[in-house]
Amino acid sequence: MVDGSQVTENVLTGEEVEKEGGKFIHTSTLTLSKDLWEKRDLFSCSVSHDSSTRSAELRRTQCGV
Repeated sequence: MVDGSQVTENVLTGEEVEKEGGKFIHTSTLTLSKDLWEKRDLFSCSVSHDSSTRSAELRRTQCGV
């Protein structure tokens, strides 16, 4: 999500990879234009699996770029 709006374009989702101990890694990358990055402040993602959902947020002002 970008400033509370769901984003579905420019999202690249990788293959699920099994790691040691029966754990799995699944990655997604959101590509933003410089203009969108500079005009927005709050970026978040959420992951759902079975009945559990995890979320994380990042504010542009937290980045050193």
